[in-house]
Amino acid sequence: MIQKLRLQHGWSQEHLAELTGVSVRTIQRLEQGKHASPETLKSLGAVFGVPFHELKSEDMKMTIAAMLARETRHDVRKWRGFYFHLVQYSIVMSCLATLNYYTFTDSRVVWVIWSALGWGLAVLFHYIGISQPFKFFGAAWGRQQLDRLLVK
Repeated sequence: MIQKLRLQHGWSQEHLAELTGVSVRTIQRLEQGKHASPETLKSLGAVFGVPFHELKSEDMKMTIAAMLARETRHDVRKWRGFYFHLVQYSIVMSCLATLNYYTFTDSRVVWVIWSALGWGLAVLFHYIGISQPFKFFGAAWGRQQLDRLLVK
């Protein structure tokens, strides 16, 4: 938004920096979507003739979008880790079941069940931790808390 206003006025970044009293580097950072201090936003608002709250709301929208993007990337990494865990479990348990079948065919000792149950519980808890089916402190609760804090 700041770059758009600057270009509408036909100003260079250096000229805007002189008018506002902030550094050219700060102007460059703001145009890249970085956060601005309230003093900087007030100075920019005064120069552009735009109310402070409009610049602040635009800055807040960008902040929320960045936070949601980071949260989404984090969720994707968690699910990728779970699927990797599930594939590991499937491959190793298949190999152990085959080994159990061919090595203990005479005594019929099925020891692979204990391994499958132990590791299977770990995979189940991994799934519960990611999907949060009980939703006590799940993603929706986290978003509510974030919204509550942003309103303040």
